[in-house]
Amino acid sequence: VATELAQELDVPLRHFHRKIAYCGHFYGQPEPGTSVPQAVSVAALSNIIRSLKIGVTELACHPSNGEELESDYDIERVWELQSLCDAAVRPIIEELQIQLCSFADPEVRNLGAR
Repeated sequence: VATELAQELDVPLRHFHRKIAYCGHFYGQPEPGTSVPQAVSVAALSNIIRSLKIGVTELACHPSNGEELESDYDIERVWELQSLCDAAVRPIIEELQIQLCSFADPEVRNLGAR
């Protein structure tokens, strides 16, 4: 049902296409209520980026400045945002010639909808 609906709406559906990989390693709570700041650190993000395979990968993340949400994943969202915006990350992206993109980009939408 989900696959049919995604095709009908022309949107990508996580885990139901082979052309877009999924990476969920950038997450600061391996167990609910257990914060692991090093899992969403600049070092962790750098290692994740360096380990990505060639092709399109969705890097799951939940960044926030912490002002608009109240959840069990509050402080981890702030840590994610800090790491994602850290000046040390951009040179790694450039070195590896990674192109940042969005599911809104037509070429990416076309990959995920098929």
